[in-house]
Amino acid sequence: MKQKPLLIMVHGWGQTKLAFDSLSKLLEQKLRVITFDLPGHGEAKSVDGPYTFERYRSELAQVIKKSGASSFHLLGWSMGGTISAGYCLEKTGVLPKSLILLSATPKFVTHTHNLGIGQHPAAVKKMERQIIRDADSGLRNFIDSFFDSGEQITPAQRAEIENLFYSNNFPPSQEALLSGLSELASTDLTMSKERFNKPVLLIYGRMDRICPVGGQALWKKLFEQADELCLENTGHAPHLTKTAQVAESIANFVLKQE
Repeated sequence: MKQKPLLIMVHGWGQTKLAFDSLSKLLEQKLRVITFDLPGHGEAKSVDGPYTFERYRSELAQVIKKSGASSFHLLGWSMGGTISAGYCLEKTGVLPKSLILLSATPKFVTHTHNLGIGQHPAAVKKMERQIIRDADSGLRNFIDSFFDSGEQITPAQRAEIENLFYSNNFPPSQEALLSGLSELASTDLTMSKERFNKPVLLIYGRMDRICPVGGQALWKKLFEQADELCLENTGHAPHLTKTAQVAESIANFVLKQE
């Protein structure tokens, strides 16, 4: 019997692999799924730094190697998407058959007045101050902002989502949070001279205020084959608020590449 295609998923800033639990349960009907905690997060909270994107790309390469798979597909959410795209562009290790970027951006900070593309540097500095003052409270405020866009979800659904966020050694180490935020602020993948020429799927919410919809167009210069799924009335965590639709789109996309 042919083995299911393998999908490896990388979580976002301040999150853990548990953020993929609901999505994984649906995907596992058609795919083999691997999730893991980046150093400084979740079960790897006590793992020493450095907590840099270079380190995280190397960690991803080790996860891929340990999987023993001859081929795989790669998905990254938010910061995890920036890390995953960087992994592919830098050719850190064995490349995936396809790449899925979920609410991710190649350039988190914009130095222009067009905030429909990214975050203003002042907003990032504010987040940094909140994490320094109280990592737990600061990160909870950030997670709350996922839903500030007005996305309609039930109280029960929100409670279920928050349970995934606030377990598994919450919050991550303060050093990992600050380093990750600094990495996000300084990373601009649009400056890369490299290209990834395998299929890419961009999934994002129209109402996302963390990685605004305008920034999605920036990916186009880095990929030769990019499909898009823009979800209306959806914010920064479509895999948690529109789980069934996102799971179906991911599974169909991956199976199409097999």
